[in-house]
Amino acid sequence: MKTAKNLLIASGINALFFVWVYITHVYEITWTIAGVFQELLLIPMLLLAPILVIMSIFLVVKKQDLRISLLSLLISASTTATIAWLFYKDFQNLQ
Repeated sequence: MKTAKNLLIASGINALFFVWVYITHVYEITWTIAGVFQELLLIPMLLLAPILVIMSIFLVVKKQDLRISLLSLLISASTTATIAWLFYKDFQNLQ
């Protein structure tokens, strides 16, 4: 129970971080402290997204708190898919 709740919280925070990054880039908000936190957390959060998907799948397979695990899987999978899509879109613009 505690593992599934912690995973849900981590998935939610990870998704909110990328929403925050998106908002600051779209509206061109240039807070110094926000830029520092973004740069410090971007790589760890990028690496955390697929790890959260794998951990959620593991909990779903173990049928441990199925509802919370599925919600965590949905959040982390959508975050990971969005990140992958943005990387793909960014690399297509380079060519």
